[in-house]
Amino acid sequence: MEITRGSRMLLTKVAKDIKSPVLDYGSKNGEIAVQMDCFFADHNIANKTDIDPVKCFYVSEINEVTTSFNTAIFTAQYSLEFNNMLIEEIMEVLPLKGELLIIISKNYTLNSIEILPWKWKVVAEDNDFTIISIVKSKHFTVNRDKYLEDFTVKTNNIPVDLITDPSIFSNRELDRGTKALLEKVELKEGPLLDIGCGSGVIGIVASKLIKGKITMLDVNLRALKWAEHNAQKNNTSDYETIPNQGFKELGRKNFYQTILSNPPYHSDYSVAKEFIEEGYKMLKMGGTMWFVVKKPNWYLKKFASVFGGVKLIEHDGYSIVYGEKRPIVKKEKEKKTTKKHQKRMESTKKRRI
Repeated sequence: MEITRGSRMLLTKVAKDIKSPVLDYGSKNGEIAVQMDCFFADHNIANKTDIDPVKCFYVSEINEVTTSFNTAIFTAQYSLEFNNMLIEEIMEVLPLKGELLIIISKNYTLNSIEILPWKWKVVAEDNDFTIISIVKSKHFTVNRDKYLEDFTVKTNNIPVDLITDPSIFSNRELDRGTKALLEKVELKEGPLLDIGCGSGVIGIVASKLIKGKITMLDVNLRALKWAEHNAQKNNTSDYETIPNQGFKELGRKNFYQTILSNPPYHSDYSVAKEFIEEGYKMLKMGGTMWFVVKKPNWYLKKFASVFGGVKLIEHDGYSIVYGEKRPIVKKEKEKKTTKKHQKRMESTKKRRI
C-alpha cells in the first residue's frame, strides 16, 4: 500500500515519540492505523481499511468511539470549519495530558486553528505538510450549537426546514445544482433513490410530490444523521436512510422508478461510474436516472453507453443528464450462406421464371 506523504512524514518523524493507545482519525484507507497497528475511526464509510474490524470505528460523532486513547492523529479534512469541529470533538474525549497530532496540507491555512482555545506547536513540516501538536491541559466540552445551521429553503413551491453542520456540502443554503435538478426532474410515482443525500432535501421534496418509498444513501454518517433528523422535522413519510456501503449490498434490482444524484465534484469519475452502472441495475424498466453536474461530457458518454441513449437539460449554469431504462432489442443475426448454396438459390429462381 502506497502511503500518502503527510502520513509518511508522521510515521517517519513523529511516531516514535507517540504515547499509546493511539487513535487514527481519517487517514486514507486507515494507512496510519495499519502501520502502527492502532485504532481507526472515520465518519466516511467509503474510507475502507484493512485494520482489524475490532479496532475500526465508523461513527457520526467522535464520542461514539468506544475505546480510550492517549494520542489521536487527525488528518485534516476539506473544510476549515469542519476541521475545527472535529478537533474540538477529539479534544473533548481525550484524557488530560493526552496529545492530538494534526496533519495539515500546506494548501490550507493554520489561521483557523489559531482561534481554538489551545496552544499548539509545530512538530514536523516539509514543503507540502505541517504536523502540529496540541496537549490537553484542562477539561473541555464542545459547544455543538455554534456549528449548527438552521434554515428554510423553498423549491418547487415546497418549504423545507433544515439543520446541518459543516460536514455537509453547502451547509448554509440549498446549493444551486440541487435546486436546478429539483426544478427540472420529471418524477414518476414509485420508489425513489437519492444517492449522496447530504441534508436529505432531495428526498424530502420528492416525498411531497410522489407516492413511493424514498431511499436516502450516503457514505457520510454525519450527513445521514442530519438527513434522518430533517426527514422527521419535515414530517416525511415512507422513507429510509441507509449508509452506502455499496449498491450490491443493497440488493434491489429492478426496484426504483427514479434515481437522483448530485455527485461529488471533487472525486474522480470512478465514484460516478459506480453510481451509474450499479444504479442502472436497480431501476425498473421505464425508470429514469437523473444527474446534475457542471461538466457533462463524460456523463453524456457514460449514460449513452449504459442506457443506449441520453438527454441533456441546461439550467441555471448546470447540466442535468438523464436516461431511461428500456428493453434491449436484440438484432436478428443474418443467416449466413455458402457460395454453393447461393448458386443453387439463383438457379432455382431462374427455373421458376
